[in-house]
Amino acid sequence: MATTLRRIQRLEADFRRYHRELDQQELRKKYESSVRISRKSLEYCEKQMDEVQEQLDYWKKVVAEHEDQGLKVWGPEDLSVGQRILAHGRPAVIVKVNPKTLRVKFDLEWMNALNITKVPYDALSQKKTDPKANDELNAFASGSGGSAIQVRRGTVQSCSDR
Repeated sequence: MATTLRRIQRLEADFRRYHRELDQQELRKKYESSVRISRKSLEYCEKQMDEVQEQLDYWKKVVAEHEDQGLKVWGPEDLSVGQRILAHGRPAVIVKVNPKTLRVKFDLEWMNALNITKVPYDALSQKKTDPKANDELNAFASGSGGSAIQVRRGTVQSCSDR
């Protein structure tokens, strides 16, 4: 599902680019009388926007189907600063929650020097956690044992899933 999420981001960027191009052509047409804009150019942009929109609709439907099947799309609202996770097999604390990534600080200082402290959300496991797993995660975060979320080889799993 990570690939699908990245594909959706790329398609949204393409759609915005075509929309900007159409807007710029309209502005040039309006304010610069000497500039002639070909109808083919406008039709091409509109056609590309329609194709991109169709692809976006399809892939968003695929993500919605996956969510219905129990997979989770993680985002900044799901994790918080100070929460403990296992990143690359080592304990870490979330230092900053960004719109697209998490910044973590490892308990082992030498790990912080490896420039692997950025964890993208699409690298997180899409498995939904049940309330019991959330209680275990909170117990782990408070230091009283329990489970944690683990990032390993591009995926994140609950330690209890192993």
